Amino acid sequence: MKFTQFAKLMFAVAGAGNSTSAYTRTLFLSIVMYEDEELNPIYDHKDSTFKAYYNGTNDITKLARRISTYIEPEEFISYIESLPDAAVEALCTSFAPYIPSINLYSAAADLADLFKSIIIEASSTDKKIAPANAVGEIAIQSDKLDRIFGTRLLVETKGLCPNDNCCKHLYLDTNGQTTMNYTIIQIDPTAKENQINNAIALCPECGKKYILTRNADSIARMKEIKEQLLRESDAIDTLSNTNVEEGVERVLRKIADPLVQLIPLNYDPVELKQKILPENRPLYIKTKGYVIEYYSAVHGTFQQLSKEGKLRFTPFCMQIKLNYLNLRDRGLSQLEIFDAMASWLASNTNDRKDLCEIVISYFVQKCEVFDAITE
Repeated sequence: MKFTQFAKLMFAVAGAGNSTSAYTRTLFLSIVMYEDEELNPIYDHKDSTFKAYYNGTNDITKLARRISTYIEPEEFISYIESLPDAAVEALCTSFAPYIPSINLYSAAADLADLFKSIIIEASSTDKKIAPANAVGEIAIQSDKLDRIFGTRLLVETKGLCPNDNCCKHLYLDTNGQTTMNYTIIQIDPTAKENQINNAIALCPECGKKYILTRNADSIARMKEIKEQLLRESDAIDTLSNTNVEEGVERVLRKIADPLVQLIPLNYDPVELKQKILPENRPLYIKTKGYVIEYYSAVHGTFQQLSKEGKLRFTPFCMQIKLNYLNLRDRGLSQLEIFDAMASWLASNTNDRKDLCEIVISYFVQKCEVFDAITE
């Protein structure tokens, strides 16, 4: 969408009592923030210039380049939220062909994102990485990548949009019918096409916003998100061929049913301090709590099951150790290893992940998982 289209749609609903030039100036003032307003170039422009922007006889490229680093979408969100509900509903109707998902509750953020993308696109017209023209590129590119990588990329996301501050399902349930609802985008448009490492599945809203506002920073961040998805997927693949003995006797009989009146323990898990890196303190706190509360009961249940011939304790310990080494050698962090092993145990036993975290914490304390920190 060009600025002239955006301005005319906005003016038709919210511009009453203003000239087109005054309202156009107001639009720009509503999406930028300067600590020193005297530096704001919007005040330097004549009314005739803003009238030309509104009519489309002048493009906004020069102004866009001057203000692009001062864009503050929250300012524009506040402006939209200050309008009466009836006006916002009218804006939803006007912009629905360009933002199909727009509604009374999302309108402020949706319009702020659209306005931001218009300015960024105008400021980037001669740069190598320029935002694409949204709807057409998304549809064509997503369809092409979907045919090649669709299923793999959906599995990679576990059915949830991986974009920052989003966790929408990539499917819709309507009248008992489930339909997929996602967009596959090329992360870096300058990289080689049709590479799975350069493709990611997002919800339609995030896909559109990403392509509209794509720049060096957003590309770098999306690459980080993709790398994390690949690491998690790689961890699952690494453990997928290892089996668990009989559901670890239903995850140690649901951690010993429920541990029959646990006796309070005065127990300091020294081993954990020697193995979990200082930067992973949240993991240390979690595993320490599990070890203090459950270590003795888990250990006793392992020994009892081994005596009863229901679980081979030594081979199982070796399997845990091997899984850890495989994940470590792939360069995963301690947090990633712990989560991957708990997920593996939960998937193979069809049981709760928190119970499986207790078992993995036992092996962290017992030295099958993680190496001692070298001084």
